[in-house]
Amino acid sequence: MLENIFTQWEYKYRRCNERVYTVLSGHCGDYTQVFSWNRSARILHCYCDMSAKFDKRKIKAVTDLVFMMNSRLWLGRFDLLLKERAVVFSISNIIQEELACSEVIERMVDTTVVECDRFLPAFNMLIGTKISPRQVFDSCIMDVEGEA
Repeated sequence: MLENIFTQWEYKYRRCNERVYTVLSGHCGDYTQVFSWNRSARILHCYCDMSAKFDKRKIKAVTDLVFMMNSRLWLGRFDLLLKERAVVFSISNIIQEELACSEVIERMVDTTVVECDRFLPAFNMLIGTKISPRQVFDSCIMDVEGEA
């Protein structure tokens, strides 16, 4: 299913076991997206590695920021991979009909890139400075109008 759609879209991808991997470019960098399919539940899951790695001293601060960010998301969520000390974005959808599959996957891909682009700078700011999670969160949710 995914392979056919990614081939139509001319995306480069690879399959490894039950997962399909692709790398997409956003405004803030390249994101590795990993898709898995639960056939019995008809759920497609995607998580996206944003390369936001942190050291042990930042676990509490990153956890707090993830909690604040997730409270603002309508679709998807940020998760912590504590073993890898990384932040990923996850999103899942129920696929009801094969015909709608391409549209659902397109929305999932778009949502993932948009949210990673929106929040990766905040994670990088938190990881690379001594700014509090609240200050980082407040600065990243401001709506900016116009262009620089």
